[in-house]
Amino acid sequence: GGDEYPPQAIAWGRLTMQGVNTALRFLCLQGAVMAATVIASRMGEGVLAANHVVTLVWMAACPFIDGVSLVAAPWASHNLAERRHASLRACFTALAVVGLLAGCVMSCAVYVFRDEVIMFLLGPTVGADPAVRAPLDATWLLLSVMQVANAVTFTYDSILLASSQYDYSRNHLLLGAVIVLAPSMYVGGVSLGSLVGLWGAVAAYTGWRCACSVGRVHLT
Repeated sequence: GGDEYPPQAIAWGRLTMQGVNTALRFLCLQGAVMAATVIASRMGEGVLAANHVVTLVWMAACPFIDGVSLVAAPWASHNLAERRHASLRACFTALAVVGLLAGCVMSCAVYVFRDEVIMFLLGPTVGADPAVRAPLDATWLLLSVMQVANAVTFTYDSILLASSQYDYSRNHLLLGAVIVLAPSMYVGGVSLGSLVGLWGAVAAYTGWRCACSVGRVHLT
């Protein structure tokens, strides 16, 4: 039983497990993008170049969106520690609004500056190539809209981590990778062979993460 081990050893064991759970979380998040890149590399040079742009925009938006989640974690932790239940509910509402606004700002920026971003990343020659531009144009609206769900998801993920719900974060990410990401990526990326189908799978996984995180915070 737990009485056989000193409290310090138990604390270090829990800390180690939290580290493992966090590592698995990042592996799932990065694995989705890496899997998209691997599959896109089998669709031809044009689609691979288009995927390169989509991936760079997705990754470039993350620091801005993560800034909101970094604020969420200590704020939620403080309210949890102080057991300010009324303040905690207000905290969750405020963070949800801020996360939503951050996502909307990033979504609008990605959509409005589409041509400038493509030309900056690929140059005028490759950026105007129909083999590259066609899959980019088909995927760009989805990429823009995904920023909203991603921002909300990261905000609520931070609330879960602030309340030490590492097991839940790990479990819903791993489950989603199996029942949402893998099948949708096979259908959209392998069977249909389209960039928008491939990133539609990433969007579906993001939607799963968003629903699980929001539901956990507000329904439990």
